[in-house]
Amino acid sequence: MEQFTVLELFKGSPASALRTAADKGQLNDWLMALAPMASPQHWKQLCGQYARQLEEEGLYQKAVSYYLAVHQVYDAINMLRRNSLYK
Repeated sequence: MEQFTVLELFKGSPASALRTAADKGQLNDWLMALAPMASPQHWKQLCGQYARQLEEEGLYQKAVSYYLAVHQVYDAINMLRRNSLYK
């Protein structure tokens, strides 16, 4: 993980660290576990971003779990349809 992200977390600025990681497409499970520290709304937004990142990486089932975690059922279904995994 990038050192900037870790330093921002140690400084007590999780929102800044998470925003930077999201902008660079470097979100991971560990950062997502820390996302509620910023705010519940921030966590929900990041779940959608992380799901899109996971889709780009080909991790479709994991992406679905993040969509469903924030009640984005139609986004999960559409992602599966785009990738020929749901009919």
